[in-house]
Amino acid sequence: MQNQYDLLIVGAGVSGSALLYLSTKYTDITHIGVIEKYAAPARVNSLSSNNSQTLHCGDIETNYTLDKALKVKRAANMLRNYAVAQPDAHHIIFKYPKMVLGVGEAECKLLRQRFETFSPHYPNLKLLDKKAIARIEPKVAMHNDKFREDDIIALGSTDEYTAVNFEALSRSFVRQGEIEAEKHPEKTIDLHYNEFVSHIRIDNGGFIVQTQGTCFRTRSLVVCAGGHSLKLAHDMGYGLHYSVLPIAGSYYFTPHVLNGKVYTVQNDALPFAAIHGDPDVLVPGATRFGPTALVLPILE
Repeated sequence: MQNQYDLLIVGAGVSGSALLYLSTKYTDITHIGVIEKYAAPARVNSLSSNNSQTLHCGDIETNYTLDKALKVKRAANMLRNYAVAQPDAHHIIFKYPKMVLGVGEAECKLLRQRFETFSPHYPNLKLLDKKAIARIEPKVAMHNDKFREDDIIALGSTDEYTAVNFEALSRSFVRQGEIEAEKHPEKTIDLHYNEFVSHIRIDNGGFIVQTQGTCFRTRSLVVCAGGHSLKLAHDMGYGLHYSVLPIAGSYYFTPHVLNGKVYTVQNDALPFAAIHGDPDVLVPGATRFGPTALVLPILE
């Protein structure tokens, strides 16, 4: 029946679109629907200008334990393997050098210790001294054609996929999901764009999802709506003891100064992305710095 599904996904960013593709390709779920409030996938968190465009592998993220890093590495490998197999891979995934830079005795000691622990699990990870850093990122290691006086060291790699256009990746997941559905006549995918979910309620072991003018019914429901997800969970009585403190991050452009991604050592007191500079996958010839961290009482 129309607008009745076995699985309904709210949100067509990278998480929702990935679930659509995986559910279509690897499960026997027959009727899948996606509700997206904008006219296309990936218009908020997965939009290329709204995230770090980084394929996090766990090696240079200094706030990751080894256990967490290896879990992140596994997921990153899955994403890379999917992306490089696509006909438009050159629009989805990119190779840049990457490093995390330690400045001063304490940070350099931390990175040396991290290299000893992590390098057996990351064969491409290198411990870079000042000269090695200068060969990759001369503007980082040198000033006025002389080496910096600071004690610096870095962990990094030079020949790996390190950047992702998550907007293009989301579109690819949707497109490949549709292709998979076409191979199986019993499977259907419905994409409902420009539909804003106003309310969700549990009904007879399933869910009723209401938008401005449509009522959807589904046996299973997954909400991938970014900052809006908790509000929709509250509608169903879940997570009532949680709240959201929105933090906005902005990036700023300069002329080209970096060849790849350069991260700083994570501040353990701040649960945000470490400040970094890198090329933007959609803005040739520029370097992007950020993100800032500003409390902003809006969800997008």
